[in-house]
Amino acid sequence: MMRGEFGMKTIVKFIVGILVLSLFLNIQFNASAELLNFLGLDLNRIQEMEENENEIYFQREQQIKETGEHTQEIEFESIAFSDIKTEFSEITIDDEEETFFITDVEDEVKVLFNNQQRATVDLLFNPRDVVNGSLATNNPEDFIFFTVTKDTYAVTRLETSNPNYIAWLYMVDLSTGLAQPTNIIFNAANGLVSINNLPEGDYLFRIMSLDGLGKNYTLSLNATNPAGDVLGIHALTPSGQQFVLQYVNRDIYGNGSFITNAATLTGSHLNWRRDFYFSWGGGYNQRTHQLNDVRIWGIDLEPVTYEASYASSDSAILIEVGPETLFTYHESSYQSGGPYFSSFYDMLGLRTPRRLDIVDVRVYGPHYLVLDLNTGEPIDFYSRVLNYYYNQGIERLPVITPNLQ
Repeated sequence: MMRGEFGMKTIVKFIVGILVLSLFLNIQFNASAELLNFLGLDLNRIQEMEENENEIYFQREQQIKETGEHTQEIEFESIAFSDIKTEFSEITIDDEEETFFITDVEDEVKVLFNNQQRATVDLLFNPRDVVNGSLATNNPEDFIFFTVTKDTYAVTRLETSNPNYIAWLYMVDLSTGLAQPTNIIFNAANGLVSINNLPEGDYLFRIMSLDGLGKNYTLSLNATNPAGDVLGIHALTPSGQQFVLQYVNRDIYGNGSFITNAATLTGSHLNWRRDFYFSWGGGYNQRTHQLNDVRIWGIDLEPVTYEASYASSDSAILIEVGPETLFTYHESSYQSGGPYFSSFYDMLGLRTPRRLDIVDVRVYGPHYLVLDLNTGEPIDFYSRVLNYYYNQGIERLPVITPNLQ
């Protein structure tokens, strides 16, 4: 019975394959629009992919946008107090009157400013975070510490109803307790500010007011992506918490995680595997899905929130896997005293390991590999056909929503 079902599916797939091949060869068939729609075929899309096989296909057909369209870019520079030149001309610093004393005790950074303890926030390494605070007479300044473990392309924004609040970036030397100001200084009117080539090291943002206190503020910071010559930005939310960009070498990064290279559209880091094993008494059930040598057919570089029974992420990229991707499915079971069962046939009745082909992608797809930008690792394989759990309705379909943070 299984063999007969397998044979029928093979015949159907063979016929569909002939039809797809004929479309590539421009053989004219009297196929109706309804038939093409039923098969899920888009002749224009297929021809477009054939003509541009070496170019990445973005599902939203978004064009690479220049960095300047999104942010005010400031090249990082460490400077002395007397060298500060900004639009905030009323700022005056007296090195003798204002003295920072910074200590790092048991991983807690503290600031004494003119011998007074000041409020501090200590962020994680290479932070992607939002800090909310308020300045008042008894707390006229806040200090927000962070560390970058590599040269970084950072984006940051200050939001407040007081136009006189400013954020000022300082370099920190915890061995001496000294903080040195940089040329990175901005207020809410500057919007999202990008800082390329921020050197590896320790830093603090000094949040202060040129006039007036009592208002809340929000400082957002994304210091996850590596520094480098940037070709363009693919995704950048208002707070900068979702930041995807491409470098001149065609590497694409999102929130510090390498996604792929636009020239090769592959990556060994895209391998994915899910194992299930359940034992009882003298028996067990086992099931394995596996993707290797992933070839990218399409990619949407707008981060999403992905919620599924098996995996979830607040910052994920959907990668549509394409022909020549290696797919493996295996299930087995055994009960003491009974026969041993083992099968490598997938949900289409085809023996694996096998390379996906054009029919898998155009007729039975799409099939998405879900890449978590928080870890840089694939977390799920969203396919209504090839993923056993979604195919059989054992697990609910994922909920996918745009991430606009």
